Amino acid sequence: MPNCLISAEAAQIEKALAISEPRPGFGVGVVKHLINNAIEYYKLFGFNSRLEISYIVLRKYYEFNNKHKAISGSLKMKILELPKRIP
Repeated sequence: MPNCLISAEAAQIEKALAISEPRPGFGVGVVKHLINNAIEYYKLFGFNSRLEISYIVLRKYYEFNNKHKAISGSLKMKILELPKRIP
């Protein structure tokens, strides 16, 4: 169920970003799952704080990896297009 998954996936990404020297490009699979689960969650429950936290974590992931030039074009677009899919 996306409800539990988005919290767990967001926490994994957030924890990895919080370490002193995160590895650029980490967690691509988790990020892709989080994006898909966030979209599904939005369809079922609408926008709320749980979804907002996931979105903020994805933006921080994007900012970190974009800064290190460690994000693929397709993943970059998925993150940047998320506001259009979750208004």
